[in-house]
Amino acid sequence: MQSKTVILATGGTIAGVAATPDEVLAYRAGAIDIVSLAAAVPPLADLPLEFETVAAVDSKDMTALIWQRLAQRAAQHLARSDVGG
Repeated sequence: MQSKTVILATGGTIAGVAATPDEVLAYRAGAIDIVSLAAAVPPLADLPLEFETVAAVDSKDMTALIWQRLAQRAAQHLARSDVGG
């Protein structure tokens, strides 16, 4: 069995949306969920992936608590025998 890769999402610019493409300063960070982001990349469809949202915040709003939770979730997933990364 091929091991899974777990993608932990925290939001940020990559998950942001704006009313129009030229609104580079007026966008909402973390608005698109990780499953929708991954679905927009067709080569990922055939891979054994698992997704988890740890936070949905702007990068500037990351806190020590979110970083700690992210590290804990990564460690928990990596301890699983079916997860390779």
